[in-house]
Amino acid sequence: MDSRLVIKSGWLAKTGGSSTKFQKRFFQLTRDALYYFKTENATKQAGHILINDIKNILTDKDHDGDDSYVFKIRTPERIFTIQAERELQRASWVAALLKLMPEGTQEKWAQQFQIVQSGWLEKEGGSNKSLKRRWCTLSADALSYYKAQDDEEPAGEVLIDDVQAVCITDRPSAPIGAFEVRATGRVYFFVAENMRLRDAWLEQLSSLLPAAREKIFGVALEDAVARRPSSDGSLPAVVEDCLKTFTDAQIATEGFLRLSGSAVDIKRFKQGYDTGEAVVLPVNDADTVAGLLKLYVRELPEPPVPYELYPFYRSLADAYDTKFIVEFARALIRDVPAYSQCLLRALFPFMKRVTSFESQSKMSASNVAIVFAPNLVRGEDESPMEALAHSQAVTEATAALIPLADRIFKRSKRPALAIGKAIYDFEARSETEVSVSASSGRYFLVTKYDCGAPGWREVMFESKTGFVPETHIEIVHEFDYASEVLAKQSKSSGDSGSDADSAPKTEEPAEEVAAVSAAAASNAAAVGVAAAAAAAAAAVAAPSSGSSSDKSAPNSRATSPEPSGGPRPSPRPRPRPPPRPASPGIVAKPPPPKPEPQAGTAMPPKPMAPRPAPAAKPKPSAKPKPATKPRPGGGAPRPGGRPPKPRAVSASRAAGAERELPASQAEVAALKSQVASLEATVAALLRRVAALEADA
Repeated sequence: MDSRLVIKSGWLAKTGGSSTKFQKRFFQLTRDALYYFKTENATKQAGHILINDIKNILTDKDHDGDDSYVFKIRTPERIFTIQAERELQRASWVAALLKLMPEGTQEKWAQQFQIVQSGWLEKEGGSNKSLKRRWCTLSADALSYYKAQDDEEPAGEVLIDDVQAVCITDRPSAPIGAFEVRATGRVYFFVAENMRLRDAWLEQLSSLLPAAREKIFGVALEDAVARRPSSDGSLPAVVEDCLKTFTDAQIATEGFLRLSGSAVDIKRFKQGYDTGEAVVLPVNDADTVAGLLKLYVRELPEPPVPYELYPFYRSLADAYDTKFIVEFARALIRDVPAYSQCLLRALFPFMKRVTSFESQSKMSASNVAIVFAPNLVRGEDESPMEALAHSQAVTEATAALIPLADRIFKRSKRPALAIGKAIYDFEARSETEVSVSASSGRYFLVTKYDCGAPGWREVMFESKTGFVPETHIEIVHEFDYASEVLAKQSKSSGDSGSDADSAPKTEEPAEEVAAVSAAAASNAAAVGVAAAAAAAAAAVAAPSSGSSSDKSAPNSRATSPEPSGGPRPSPRPRPRPPPRPASPGIVAKPPPPKPEPQAGTAMPPKPMAPRPAPAAKPKPSAKPKPATKPRPGGGAPRPGGRPPKPRAVSASRAAGAERELPASQAEVAALKSQVASLEATVAALLRRVAALEADA
C-alpha cells in the first residue's frame, strides 16, 4: 500500500467476527479500501474493507447511551461494527468514507449523519404531566423524539426555527438534569440522566438557534468569514478589527500580550460579534483587545495548521538552515486551506511586529510563540501529557518562523512535491548527492521525482539539494498541490519536446557556464586536483555544444558507473538496502589506457635507477679541550675567561646555508591557507556547474 494514497488514519475500535468485544485497531483509509492493523507500525494488515463492497453505513441500534459513538459498515459478506472515541471523530470518518462512495449512495445514507446529538431523555407530556422515556435526536432542522429507538416515524418534533431559547429549568423541585426548550406556543420540559448530558444537549441546541447563526466564535473559519467578513473578505471581522486597533506605543508597552484585560469587556465584545451587533473596540485598552484576539484563536474548532501537518511543523525545531526552513514552511503553508492561509498571513507579520519592540516590551520571538503557538497548531486526539511533551518543539518552530514572516508567504520558484524520510542510511559520494540517515528521523523535502536517471529522487535537506536513491527513502506526505505542479512540468516538457528545432532553454547563457567551468579548471590545477577540473569540463560540455551527440551526454553521464571507492559498509537497520543505482552526479574521467606495443616496434628501455652514493666514513672524534687553562703554580682556574673569537664566514656559504634552512611557521601557515582557499573555490564552482547543468 502506497503511503501517498492514505487519506485518513487513526485509532478506532472494532468488534471481531464472532465476538462483540471492541478491540483497538489502527485504521488507514485509501481510495480503494479501509485497512486496519493491530499496531500503528505494523506492516501486515489485520484486514480490510473494499470501498466498492460497502452497501451502506448505519448508526448503531444495539448500543445505548451517548458515549458509544458507533457506526456500522455493511458489505455483502459481513457487517463491520466500529466505535470512535467521540462524536466529532465518528462524523469525520463517516464523512471521509461517504466521499469515496458513489454519489447516489452518498445522498441516500448521509442524511442520518446530520444528527448532531442523540440519546435517551425523559419528556413531560403536553396534557399528561408525567415523565416518559423517549429516544431523542437533534439535527439542524428539528429536535425529534421517538417512543422506541427503532421507530422510523417520530412521536413528535420541535422545529429549530420555532425555538426562542433553551435554558436550565427554574422549577424548585425539578431533577438535576432538567432543562427547558421554549418554543413558539409551548415550553418543552426534558430531563437528562446527569448534569454532563444536560449541558451537552443545551450546548448543541444553543448552537443551532437562529440567534446563533450569526456566531463567529467557536465556528469554522469559512463560516466566520461568511457571517461577518473583513473589509477584503479574507478574514473574520474580529481579527481585522483587533489588529488595526494596536498602535506601536501599545505594542512597545512592557507586558503586552501577557497581561489579561477586562474579562467582562471581553465577554461583552464576544457576545456583540456573535449576535451581529456593531462592535467598537477601545483604542486605549490594548490588553482587552489582545485578550479578545487570543480568545478567538483559542476557540477555533480546528487549528489553522491541519492535524496531518502537525508532526512536520514540529520538526522545524530541529532545522538550522534558514533557506531550508523557509522552503519547508512555504510548502506547509501552501498545503493548508485558503482561509487558514489568510489567518496565518495576518498573524505572523503581527507577531514579527511585536518582536520589533522587544527591547521595550520584553516580548522576544520565543515569548510571542508561547502565546500563540499552542492555538495555531496542535495534534488530533493528543493527550495533555503528549501536548506538554511537544509544546517546546512547537514553540521553537514558531519562534524560528516569526523572524522569517516576510519570506515564508512567498511562492517558491521550484515548490516541493512531498515530504520524505530515510528508511536506510545513505552516504553521498559526490557533490550532487545528499547524505541522509534513517536513525535521525529527520524529514526532508522531495523536490523532483524524475531526475533524468532511473532510481533517484531530488531532495532538499538543510543547506544541500541533491540526489538520493528512491529505494532508501519513503514518501510520508504528498502535498495537495503536487499534482498541479507535476502537470505544469509535464506540459512544459511536452511543449519543448514538440519543437525539434528549438534548443533547450536555460536560465544562464552558455558563455557564463563556460566561464564557470574554466575558472573551476584553473583553480583545480592550482591545487593539484586535475580530476575535479576534468569533471567540471565534462559537466558543461553538453549545454555549451550544439551537436546532437553532445546533447545526449548528460544521460550517458547519469548512467555511468561510480568511481571505485572501496566496499560500501552495510547499512543499518537490517534488512540490507537495495543496490545503489547508477549515480546522476559528476564522475571523474578514468585514466587513459596504456598504449599497446605494435608488431616490430621495440619498446623503449626502462630508465636505470641511480646507484646510491657510498657512505662517508665517520671521522674520529677529537679529544675535548679544557674550558680554561690551569693557573701556573696550580690552584683553581681563573673565572670568567675571554670568549673565543668568531670565525669569518664567506658570503656564498652564508647564502647556501640560508637556502637549506626550512621555511618559517608563518610561511607554512600562509601556504596552507592559500591551498584551502583554492580548494573551497573549486568546490563552489563545481557545485555551481552542477546546478547550471540541472537547470539546463
